[in-house]
Amino acid sequence: MSTTAVSDAVIEEVPVSLEWNGRHAIVTLATPLELEALAIGFSWSEGLVERPAQIGAVEVVPTAQGMAVLIEIDPACLDRVAARQAAALASSACGLCGARDLAAANRVPPRLTDDFRLAPAAVERAMAALPSQQRLGGPTGGAHVAAFADRDGALLYAAEDVGRHNAFDKLLGKLARAGVAPGDGFALVSARASFELAQKAATVGLPALCAVSAASAMAVRLAEAAGLTLVAFARDGRGTCLAGAGRLELAV
Repeated sequence: MSTTAVSDAVIEEVPVSLEWNGRHAIVTLATPLELEALAIGFSWSEGLVERPAQIGAVEVVPTAQGMAVLIEIDPACLDRVAARQAAALASSACGLCGARDLAAANRVPPRLTDDFRLAPAAVERAMAALPSQQRLGGPTGGAHVAAFADRDGALLYAAEDVGRHNAFDKLLGKLARAGVAPGDGFALVSARASFELAQKAATVGLPALCAVSAASAMAVRLAEAAGLTLVAFARDGRGTCLAGAGRLELAV
């Protein structure tokens, strides 16, 4: 039997500690890029702050064990941090790992009231451009990408990570830093539409989430409750609308 040496790119994953006001922390596993955006997006999408303006300085500090991200937030928000999770362990696979109880895990954001309508041409245009944003995922095959498109489907921001919820939080952090209102467009992900992604999207006010792959039943139920338009299998010019059909023009 003959063997051939092959050089291949492998995605990086390291422990990342998110620490708020030096008092509360969680540890997640993430690709060690754009960690400031990750910290901002996580704080916002998990409801630890109501709005990005309540987040102050964010500092990324390398440590012997991984990376630490030091986040300053409005002291009035610290009770939310403590209620969400104190010194718990999360993974790159699940944004709910480490939630303190079932109520926290099943948190349903306030219902969206936007009358945003998602046009099929916009979804098709955005999804066609999504592979071009996979600068890590292309060479490694190991990264998810999340992106934000305007109402016409032009991609404006994108972020990648080994974990789909980390990629999504990095994207939200970029929107926050740029002062972009989530209601001015919609989000796309290269993964399935899991419950935590639907939950994060509704929490920050994104009116629609489109996924390349399937959606879970739990995600569909949350989307219906929160008024989030949820589209699965959005590829090849088609998509399956699983929630929010009243505001969706996409053929199903």
